[in-house]
Amino acid sequence: EVWLFINGGAPSISVINGYNKTPALFRANNRVRRLEVSVWAAFHFAGSVSETSRIFDVARLTPDHVLELKDLGTEQTFAFPFDWEKVRAAKAEALAELVKREDFRERELVYSYYALRARPLEVYRGTKYDDTCISELKAGRPWIHEARLHGDWSAVSGHDKRSMTFSEPWNGRAFASYLGGKPLLTGTWLIENGELVVKAGGATRRYKLSLEGTGGDSLLKLTGADGRTEVYKYKPR
Repeated sequence: EVWLFINGGAPSISVINGYNKTPALFRANNRVRRLEVSVWAAFHFAGSVSETSRIFDVARLTPDHVLELKDLGTEQTFAFPFDWEKVRAAKAEALAELVKREDFRERELVYSYYALRARPLEVYRGTKYDDTCISELKAGRPWIHEARLHGDWSAVSGHDKRSMTFSEPWNGRAFASYLGGKPLLTGTWLIENGELVVKAGGATRRYKLSLEGTGGDSLLKLTGADGRTEVYKYKPR
């Protein structure tokens, strides 16, 4: 089985079946005929680490759904088989139940994600090998690590002297923008299908976004509905 983080609100699931390096290798290896998918919540609490990585506590949010794949090496796209409103409600309920447990009551939630679990149920048999291959699996736009937005950002292009602040995604998702150090807008934010959605001043604004670099060298590029791109640099506190 395969697990991958996905953005909330993803409208589709796409698969490129088989090992696509060459047509001969595609035929030689197994390809997936039936793929079982489900959505889970993945919670990371402070201190949940191993020697090599973070540890996540997961909770199932949906039943299993089976995708019927064609024996083709081109991209196959399916409508997302679950209702995101119900998925979000199930995630909130799962977290509420988890933190009631005695071993979680005093622990700080650091990250909260959606994860897609995919498991092959049946395959098209390869002519030579018994390896089962998928070249690509994705849900909607590339996944955005929401925690990277947390903090203060100052404009390097677009609106001069403009800055923004995003609160932690696990702590209310408060948003505030400033012009010349004076408050401009306040509201909330979220990532939906890889886009930034800001609700402030009685309006909802959507931005295509990209994050480049790491830590104090991070750049945030936001492109609005009018096609104008603003660039912000992370401002360490």
